[in-house]
Amino acid sequence: MQIKLLLASALAAEGAFAASAWGQCGGQGFSGDASCPSGYTCTYSNAWYSQCLPGSSNPTTTARTTTTVRPGTTTTVRPGTTTTRTTTSVVSQPTSGPASSITVYTKCKQANVLAVTFDDGPATYQQSIIDQFAAAGGKTTFFLNGNLYRCIYQGADTILAAYKAGHQIAAHSWSHQHMTSLSASQQESEIKKVDDALAKIIGAKPTYMRPPYGETNSALNEVARKLGYRAMINWDIDTEDWNGKTPAQSLAKFTAADTSGHISLSHENYQSTVQTFLPSIIQYAKSKNLKLVTVGECLGESQSLWYKEVGSPKGKDSTWVC
Repeated sequence: MQIKLLLASALAAEGAFAASAWGQCGGQGFSGDASCPSGYTCTYSNAWYSQCLPGSSNPTTTARTTTTVRPGTTTTVRPGTTTTRTTTSVVSQPTSGPASSITVYTKCKQANVLAVTFDDGPATYQQSIIDQFAAAGGKTTFFLNGNLYRCIYQGADTILAAYKAGHQIAAHSWSHQHMTSLSASQQESEIKKVDDALAKIIGAKPTYMRPPYGETNSALNEVARKLGYRAMINWDIDTEDWNGKTPAQSLAKFTAADTSGHISLSHENYQSTVQTFLPSIIQYAKSKNLKLVTVGECLGESQSLWYKEVGSPKGKDSTWVC
């Protein structure tokens, strides 16, 4: 009953996080308001999702909803009409080589936000996480393994659904080893195998990584940097769901801390985390007027910087095995 009441509260809070700022403003199949408020501009993330992000000061500008149909072709739908036209312009996405250095983050750079993150997926509860954030109008970040509790390809459909919905997909290594104890070639293999799998599943490779156990050093950072990574993401609030803490004990860590700018660690493979803790933290965020955001958003980075080598998902074939 408690879970049902918490879920009902989360659903009732749907409008609390659905403001135009940071909200969806375009993407394939999107039919909502494509305008952004003053100080925000409609920014392309992928073919299914564009979002109002800081960067514009014109409150009267209405962004057009642009979706990628095939490489080199876009379809533009003007808000309020059903008329479409096909052009041959390519959606602009910033591209660059490897970052000059890797930054390790434990807290957000933005105020009045909360980045609740999930490790060790894809797990069987991932769709529930997506649904709860959709009801709350928030976003999360999934740090995925290749072959830990189950093969990453077994969760391909929900991973793609999360990506399309604007959640951030990031890396957590292939098999969750102590990366700083591995050789450089072994570290590279752990990272590249996840990259290659996500390129097939979502059509993009991440630039954010959470090292297993939060363990990193300059050698691992350099290997990741050469592979196109920009950031190592740790946390400042550990729910300790992995350590037997109850959802109530996990929530108490947030209520005991200052309210804003946290990156939290939790794990999507625990039923109590998804079914009890998540509804309670959504309700907590609502009560504190905190926006539930991805790590990229909480760091103030455009979605175009969350991924490298952006393309299209690949068809399933005999290589989709672990």
